[in-house]
Amino acid sequence: MISQAITYNGPDSIRPFRPVDVMRALTRLPDVAANAWYHGKIDNQHQSVQEAVDKAIRFARSEYVAALLEGNKLDDARRQGIAERLAELTGIPSQYYLTHNLRIRDYRHELLRSEGKALAQFDGRETEPLAGLPEDADRDWDAAVAGVTASMERFAQKDLGVTGLGRYVSIVHDPYGYEEGWTYVLPSQPPLDVVLTDVMKRDSNLRLMVPQGIFDTTSSMGSTRSMFEQLDIPADRVALTYYAGGHMVYSDPDGLKKFMNDVRAFVKGGMPSSEFPPVSAPH
Repeated sequence: MISQAITYNGPDSIRPFRPVDVMRALTRLPDVAANAWYHGKIDNQHQSVQEAVDKAIRFARSEYVAALLEGNKLDDARRQGIAERLAELTGIPSQYYLTHNLRIRDYRHELLRSEGKALAQFDGRETEPLAGLPEDADRDWDAAVAGVTASMERFAQKDLGVTGLGRYVSIVHDPYGYEEGWTYVLPSQPPLDVVLTDVMKRDSNLRLMVPQGIFDTTSSMGSTRSMFEQLDIPADRVALTYYAGGHMVYSDPDGLKKFMNDVRAFVKGGMPSSEFPPVSAPH
């Protein structure tokens, strides 16, 4: 399940059906920390990205969750302390957290705001100008995937020697508009994690490998880990594997090599390591 989307809650139009989710704030904190580390908003010379992420996870599962559960009963002194610790872990000023109820919803647009930049939609290592940034739904998706389509058709014909396939479709036209027609995410449909749990209980031989990009700004690394930890299935049947990339974990040579090695090990019956690969901070 590459860059899984089970934790996705659906398009904006159905959000009124969703309650306030404390877990979303907790599970997104590791993602913010990873991208803050990469861009030097926190120390990336004396700690690894995994150390930065682990610190965020420990804080999220201790002081942070306790503070969020107190909600509007949290006293000012503790609120200030939590905001300052969040700033240390993410590089985003404490005042932001104080203004936004100790939560960050859209770190892509906040992490590098002081530099006039936003993180790219699929890979937090990449940036684009914040000024005039279009909404993701308004981007030219046909143009965005034209290169992917051409590359796939070329690969099929030249590398695989396959012809007569017809037009290759990389992505549905107008993906955001397509999502508005999804009905399986609406109540009273069971959440997708419930469906997955049921499927894995029915088939005791089913195992999962879940590749995740450390800097993925679309599929949350923290949410993925948290969800699979909470499923009512044996942990040894799920392999979470990590890559020094974004949404497309195989988009650079090192990520592709590790991904293929992990897939080979998994297909042979092994469970690849969940340790982060070595990641160098940019200079």
